[in-house]
Amino acid sequence: MDSYLIIAENSGVDLSFIYNYPVKIQFDNLPKDSEGTGDYLGFALGKDDNELVHIVIDYQYWSSMNDLQKTQLLYHELSHDILNAKHVSDETHLMHPNSEFKNIPMLIVAMTQIFKQFKESF
Repeated sequence: MDSYLIIAENSGVDLSFIYNYPVKIQFDNLPKDSEGTGDYLGFALGKDDNELVHIVIDYQYWSSMNDLQKTQLLYHELSHDILNAKHVSDETHLMHPNSEFKNIPMLIVAMTQIFKQFKESF
């Protein structure tokens, strides 16, 4: 969470207000997606509620992920939750459901792009 907020701050977006609200990251067995074709890796229960950050992650997927994949999943779900970001069709964008980054620097560039888009929308 701290690294997410640091990238936001370095991108000119102040999200420090988040520390004033409950933050919950929960691990659970998640259901199939809405099409019934695959499993959810995670989802943001706090989306559209600016006074709550509540992320749920599938524990089976989490236990099989490497650190980069875990970080990417958390950043993706935090972007849903905190920024109310939606999925996009661009597979190179972090908010695409199946995007995969090869390393942390690429992930930071993707996060910087999201924060730039967030800043431009306000």
